[in-house]
Amino acid sequence: MFLRRVAQHLKNQNWVAAVIDFLIVVSSIFIGLQATNYSTELKEKALLKEKLTILLIETREVVTGSKALPATLEKLIIDSDRLLEITNSCRKDDELSNLLTSIASYNSMEDNFQLSVDDLEPYFPLLSSTFRKELRAYKKTTSDMVNHSISNTQFIKDLHIIKSPYIGMKYSGFSLTLNQPIEEICTNPDFIKYIILPKSMAEIEIRIIDAFQKRTIIFEKSIKNEIKLLN
Repeated sequence: MFLRRVAQHLKNQNWVAAVIDFLIVVSSIFIGLQATNYSTELKEKALLKEKLTILLIETREVVTGSKALPATLEKLIIDSDRLLEITNSCRKDDELSNLLTSIASYNSMEDNFQLSVDDLEPYFPLLSSTFRKELRAYKKTTSDMVNHSISNTQFIKDLHIIKSPYIGMKYSGFSLTLNQPIEEICTNPDFIKYIILPKSMAEIEIRIIDAFQKRTIIFEKSIKNEIKLLN
């Protein structure tokens, strides 16, 4: 019907009416495309908001879960200092076995504190520049933590105290003891390194965890702000 009317205008050389009809067609197509794009954008924003809400919950869990790590590492440092003190004295001590066992419990922090931020990549055009900047900063901090975890894993593989030839295990429960009298190995640098290295790694790890926690808290605030912008 509409096309027939346009054809009639052209046949009658009614150019003004033909142009008006043409503009109506173009405008209708344009408005239809805009409406489709707007509807698609609303759906994408709704999905992004849902992903950010889930990410916010995960972020809070990460902050809570990582709070216990420094206390564990600080205890290991205290035990390492005490064990080093006993070693330097070259005297047998009743604490020796417990301290050796404590240091042997040292393990690298796990990388299960990472967030699923890669899910946001398809929605980057919808994210604010401020949020994208904070996201990059968070990923950099997480990458540093993971790299340190890999390094620690190699350390545990090669230089864990339980691998020391000077240390053995009691089989009445998990408990460690010296294979040789302390008087014979207290000045041996090869033995002492198994005490000093866990402490050094733990001290580095505390600093990394502190930086990670601060960055995660900042990232949590950024997620909250981004959700507000999408409302």
